[in-house]
Amino acid sequence: MFNYKDLSFKEVGWSVFIFLHLRAPESYEATTISEFNRERGGVEPTKIWKVPLTCQLFYNRALIVFPAASYNQINEDKGLITDSTSHLEVYLKLLDEEWKSDLETRTKLVKPLIVYDPQEDISFLFYYEREMPEEESDESFSAVPCRGRLGLAGSY
Repeated sequence: MFNYKDLSFKEVGWSVFIFLHLRAPESYEATTISEFNRERGGVEPTKIWKVPLTCQLFYNRALIVFPAASYNQINEDKGLITDSTSHLEVYLKLLDEEWKSDLETRTKLVKPLIVYDPQEDISFLFYYEREMPEEESDESFSAVPCRGRLGLAGSY
């Protein structure tokens, strides 16, 4: 897991460094859904002083991104994202209507991003990439962990 707090200001510049430390929601990258399910107790929610006025929905929540997942609709308000290791129920309340209707024909999501509320233990699908990169193949949906990833030990 990449941690923005480990960046030095020399690498990114002072203004970006300050913004990432003070204004960005807590964000995590999980290599698999089972990793997230196993490590979700370590997810720290975003504090109010870190949330810009335009992003109040991140207060007491965190962003989690997965590399790829299959998608199945449960009902109009809920879906299931799945990789080769596990599955996760996601609510669609925060997803734009256009993106919700696109899910009806979509079976695979590239880089699905969820908003996770650790107090309620609830996940909301927030974003996904619509275009599958040309170099992506069905193998990328197997979600085999990459060597050297640290899991949910830190946020970025």
